[in-house]
Amino acid sequence: MECDFLTVDTLFLRRFYILFFIELESRRVRLAGSTTNPDGRWVTQQARNLLMQVDDEGIRPRFLIRDRAASSAESSTRSSARKASA
Repeated sequence: MECDFLTVDTLFLRRFYILFFIELESRRVRLAGSTTNPDGRWVTQQARNLLMQVDDEGIRPRFLIRDRAASSAESSTRSSARKASA
């Protein structure tokens, strides 16, 4: 799985960050959520929510690929990799 953000600027000069995940094997895109302030705790929680969802579907991601942007928390990668390998 790969994760990244895209941004949407509104007419009211607000920027929303949309977190999405791509299943590399199937090329399926999953929208995890959107926020105006993507801090590490929010990203970690969205990754946990996604892992619970894909676990219910019987999908077992082995790796999480992310960029090193400040909005991608190191703790989210560690918790996701731990859960994915379990």
